[in-house]
Amino acid sequence: MSQKKIATNPLKLLVINGSFRESSLSGTFAQLFGRMAQSTFDICHLGVRELNLPNFDYEVAKHPQAQKFRAAIAKADGIILISPEYHGCVSGALKNSLDYIQHELANKPVGVLATAGSAKSGTNTLNTLRTICRSLRSHVLIEQISLSKEELTSDKQLNEKTRERCEGMINEMLDTIYRLNTYSETKETQRFALA
Repeated sequence: MSQKKIATNPLKLLVINGSFRESSLSGTFAQLFGRMAQSTFDICHLGVRELNLPNFDYEVAKHPQAQKFRAAIAKADGIILISPEYHGCVSGALKNSLDYIQHELANKPVGVLATAGSAKSGTNTLNTLRTICRSLRSHVLIEQISLSKEELTSDKQLNEKTRERCEGMINEMLDTIYRLNTYSETKETQRFALA
């Protein structure tokens, strides 16, 4: 991958893994997506397993891990949410983590991805993530991706079609960040491209 950076300070992209499982498909895709985007963004990974937040209640809203989560979102120029689909919905751990959000996602671009048993699944999770993010006043990207093990090659990389869709999401994220004026420098020619 070749990428010319024009920004003095690179744009920050927070990739959130919504699976609590240690070796999950969502975690694998979070890492692969982060690697693809690292020529365009400074990548930060955060997972619900790492956060390990208690069930949300207003009495625990100032939990130290919740403050860490909100601070990471506040610092990011864009967010990627990846959730497994459990019983046709977003993971409970990710939903619980998002319940701790106050205003940090407001006016931030958010990309949504779901992992499921097949690439044709995941629609309910994507729709739920969109609804949650809109409720938190974020700008949900048009591109959304549902992933399964079928999108991995034999050497555990993204297949070409999935890489192209991820590239589209990365470019849309970049365009949306600049359109929302969340970054002060001129866009010029900063574009993501596969090598």
